[in-house]
Amino acid sequence: MAQLMVMTPETQTLPTETTETALRVFHRIARAWGLDDSEVSELLGAPGNTDEAISEAAMERVSYIFGIYKKLRLIFPTEQQANEWVKKPNKAFDNRVAIEAMIDDPATVRRYLDSQLV
Repeated sequence: MAQLMVMTPETQTLPTETTETALRVFHRIARAWGLDDSEVSELLGAPGNTDEAISEAAMERVSYIFGIYKKLRLIFPTEQQANEWVKKPNKAFDNRVAIEAMIDDPATVRRYLDSQLV
């Protein structure tokens, strides 16, 4: 397995166990959601990025994805329904599928799901 790296504000790359773990979990979620490589890189905010360095901004996006995944598991009775939701059109996102809204701004999707549990 390749060493995963985090980019600091000083643009140095440093390996971190936390980042490696977060990215492994992120990729498991992406597989469960049926995302292709392009969607995965766009979701990280790095379209076309093929290296294994990850920015702090991308890690922030990953944290939103974790929250979205958790909220979906709370809202839907089955894992399958939760995983399929990301590929279904949704009126809340102008009839776009949720993954497209997440690529644009995962915080918006997270807030939407938070509002569904009130």
